[in-house]
Amino acid sequence: MPNFELNMEKVKQEIRKLSDLNYVKGEIRKIANEVRGLDLQTKLSPSAQRRLKDLETRYAVWLQSVSKAQKQLDREFNRALRTLKKTKTDVLKNIDTAKKTASAQQKKISTASAKLKANLKKKVTKKTAKKTTKKAAGAGTTKKTTKKA
Repeated sequence: MPNFELNMEKVKQEIRKLSDLNYVKGEIRKIANEVRGLDLQTKLSPSAQRRLKDLETRYAVWLQSVSKAQKQLDREFNRALRTLKKTKTDVLKNIDTAKKTASAQQKKISTASAKLKANLKKKVTKKTAKKTTKKAAGAGTTKKTTKKA
């Protein structure tokens, strides 16, 4: 097993370096310059260069296919959204039409109901008037009977 010795002074010193923002920025700049200056083509073998070119072309093809798929998905989404909006407006129009029809029917029913009530009242008052006139007329023509002993 490797023997790891923990030196607290070294740890504290590294933490101080990392806490210094200017030091961290400088280190990042050094690394970025090294990466920029690195020429992979000169460091790679011919077979690795071929493999890298193959990977780059495969990546380009993959990127194109992803782009096409994204465009197709966007088109289908927009089409579905337009259809949904159109359906919504149609449904709202149908609901408004149904509400207007129901309101008109309700008015017709209420007027018909009012007329029916008025007609029934007239009929009831005519029938009761006929009955009362018959009773009144019948009450005046009653026969008087006397008892015979």
